[in-house]
Amino acid sequence: MIQMRNIWKKNTLSSINNQKKNSKILVFRSMILIVLFSVILVLGTIGIGSNGSSSSLAMKLQNHVVYAQNLEDCFDGIDNDGDLAIDTNDSDCSGTSSSTAAETTPSGAQNPETFNSLASAQSNICNPSSPTLRIAAKGPEVTNLQKILIQLGYSVGPKGPDGDFGRATQAAIVKFQQENGLKKIDGEVGPETWNALCSMLSSSTTPTTPTTPTTPTTPTTPTTPTTPSPSQPSNTGYVKCTRPGDDPDSLRAFINNPEASTLDFLPKNLCLEFRNLQWDYYDYYGGKDNPLMKDGKPITDKHGNTKEPEGPNEKRVPAMIAGLKKENKESRVTVEESGVPAGTAVLCVKCSRADPHLIIQRQGDSEKRTISPALWSWIQTQLDPVPDTGKAAKQLNKYAAEAFQKMRDDAKKEGINLVILAGDGAAFRSKTAADTGCSRAGNSFAVACFPNSHNLGLAVDLRMSYPGHRYEEATTLGTYGMQNVVDMRQSPVHKWLFLNAEKYGFYPFTHEPWHWEYNPPNFADTFFAGAPG
Repeated sequence: MIQMRNIWKKNTLSSINNQKKNSKILVFRSMILIVLFSVILVLGTIGIGSNGSSSSLAMKLQNHVVYAQNLEDCFDGIDNDGDLAIDTNDSDCSGTSSSTAAETTPSGAQNPETFNSLASAQSNICNPSSPTLRIAAKGPEVTNLQKILIQLGYSVGPKGPDGDFGRATQAAIVKFQQENGLKKIDGEVGPETWNALCSMLSSSTTPTTPTTPTTPTTPTTPTTPTTPSPSQPSNTGYVKCTRPGDDPDSLRAFINNPEASTLDFLPKNLCLEFRNLQWDYYDYYGGKDNPLMKDGKPITDKHGNTKEPEGPNEKRVPAMIAGLKKENKESRVTVEESGVPAGTAVLCVKCSRADPHLIIQRQGDSEKRTISPALWSWIQTQLDPVPDTGKAAKQLNKYAAEAFQKMRDDAKKEGINLVILAGDGAAFRSKTAADTGCSRAGNSFAVACFPNSHNLGLAVDLRMSYPGHRYEEATTLGTYGMQNVVDMRQSPVHKWLFLNAEKYGFYPFTHEPWHWEYNPPNFADTFFAGAPG
């Protein structure tokens, strides 16, 4: 009897709770209907009145309906719109939709005009005069800050914009300050950081669809390159592998279009092959048999490899690199190989000619070229700090530092931010750091070994990531391997450098889109003026 009473009591309470829940759902659905009718009225007066387009109104209404349905999915745990999105961590519960983040056409393609207006509106929420925010702060100002960080590609933790300035938000601010060369790297959002955030946000006006590189795969059977097929115009009118015109407007459009790539400068058949190819994780050329390392320690990958295997498409990479070099020549600081003209290197470490500034050291049957302690000390006296590169300012050779500042200033006028990567050695690199890199390479003759272009203060590793799109710079493996390296050629930063860097004396290392070296014509004599014999 007591058991039956407990069961009745449990069922009664469950029924009451369900009624309460259903009542809440009915109230929420009523609110949704009110919002929808309001949207219809507003779009009816604004959507059509502004551009006279009934299709535009239909598109906007469709997006708002989807948004409302997604909110309802999140609230009641029922998939009302059939998108299977009911997880509270999913986009249904994120407070964003195609109508709030980037309006889409019925086919799902982004509408650039709408994106630009939305991006502009979003940038208005960033006020450089906002109060300083720091750890433990709470409230709408913190929520706004977190939304800005997320829009710029920085994670604020699994909870998203929750209005609580915790460790994850602080870490995002520190990362932003480091990557953007701010003087204060303190995890606080003061005037300098607010100005940088708002500047970055206001420059984020180009619609972008983040590229998801392929997942690392086991490099066994070579993959067959995708058969080049005629490209169709995208939603923006861009046709893959179409070389831009030489006029300023065409070049500007090329730089700012996230679909365009410097591979578009290759002959069309090669461009289509390389852009359609699903690159394998280990396809980076020249990595075969390099020991796999993480944090300076040997590792075994999930396939059981302790050394890099040869990627299935690795042998196609030289054709891609050679084609790019024809369009954007190299002028390496310490190398005269692989098509780099003889006589161009500042310090001839990897080349066949003699160099009076080098000392030859025998290592078995081989010889290693290095420099004297006196010359190394003198090189360090020729360094200048690069302004606005963080509390511990990055350093470059005095000539390279001056040229880089000029290039950075001119790029910024065109909406491109040239930022030296955070971390030791992204500009001038110490001998200790070079020796560490050499050890990781497992080859004492690798180009990373001392002395290299960074040791001379004549190289920079630059951030290719931009608002809304993140790459893994300064690595040929990382999470996505070769696909990440190829995709990086679509970065507006890389495309601007590809077209303009030579005017400032900077040249690419084609294998690494982030690495640029300062070596204008006949620079060696200028560099060594006053050096010890």
